[in-house]
Amino acid sequence: MKIAIHALSASAGGGRTYLLNLARALPGLAAHHYRLYVPASAAAELADLPANFQVRSCPWAERSYAARFFWEQCLLPREVKAWGADVLVCVGNFCPLRSAVPVVLLSRNPLYFTPHFLEDLLARRHYRWAAVHLLMRRLAWQSARAARLTIAPTAAFAEMMRSDTGDPLPRLRAIHHGFQLWPGENGRPRRAAAEPPPFRFLVVSHYNYFRNFETVLRAFALLRAGGSPVHLVLSTKLEPGLLQGGYDTTRASRLIDELGIRDTLTMLGRVAYDDLPDTYRSAHAVICPAYTESFSHTVVEAMSLGRPVIASDIGVHREVAGEAALFFSPLDPEDLAAQCRRVMNDAELRARLSAAGLARAQDFSWRRHFEQMLGAAAEVAAA
Repeated sequence: MKIAIHALSASAGGGRTYLLNLARALPGLAAHHYRLYVPASAAAELADLPANFQVRSCPWAERSYAARFFWEQCLLPREVKAWGADVLVCVGNFCPLRSAVPVVLLSRNPLYFTPHFLEDLLARRHYRWAAVHLLMRRLAWQSARAARLTIAPTAAFAEMMRSDTGDPLPRLRAIHHGFQLWPGENGRPRRAAAEPPPFRFLVVSHYNYFRNFETVLRAFALLRAGGSPVHLVLSTKLEPGLLQGGYDTTRASRLIDELGIRDTLTMLGRVAYDDLPDTYRSAHAVICPAYTESFSHTVVEAMSLGRPVIASDIGVHREVAGEAALFFSPLDPEDLAAQCRRVMNDAELRARLSAAGLARAQDFSWRRHFEQMLGAAAEVAAA
């Protein structure tokens, strides 16, 4: 089977993680012929793939959404048809709306299927961004309708897509994303974190509005006002005028000073992926506060290292973490502060969450994910 994979948008974050794990897993599975369309920045990382892999990049198509849209809708379908592809797998939320080659679409951006993000943009007066977002939402929905099969990384996200669009989307299936321990972590003891004080909570994320940093900051002000010895570690920077992927951290930075909690924070900035295990181990517990998600690798990463997890109470987090996390109402700082106090004050609870998380993390496998994705591709190609 000849499989074309469109991953041109996988330049950073979860998209890049997905692409790299795809490149690691596929050579050990069925021996198909692959053509990977990837960002120019990723081509060097994929240079050692076997001979049945072709790696293509298109730098000009990465310059803007408009350029990539033109390439995706007009040029990509012609290329994969001329190559003789049996199926086109698109892993970045969008796909050609008209394709002679059957399409499997991986939809994994929750912002296109929740009204909360649009409300957030309007509240922050990002009116131009809101208009662009509405267009992207429409394209994401049309892509899900155009694909022969759409894959969601959780059943909860699949249901979110159906509810938000008001469309049954019958060609929609949930296949969990995977996880693989960092090199050198297999067999390494999962040592407990040092006992407080101060009790260290960690948020692993770049700054993004839907990551809900402001609720975390307000919760920590409540903890501090109650006399709790706490420290918050962020894998980002919050500074006036700083833009991270277009997201302005000014409001969050001002909130830190308004709440008087700057001396309780450590802001690490971006942490390299291979350094994350030590970052997780430096904390007593991990907070996953996003008000929307499609999977949440942070939850699985924290669980895999035995860290207790406190997550926003959304369907995706419930599905991924199961009994291995505490949950709080996503926009309620008082509820988050209460769950933090529970974890701080109950060593038995921390031990139970740690053990449950270690067990739950083993349920996620990149190999299993890509086996199921290849099965879906073969099914679509044969239809």
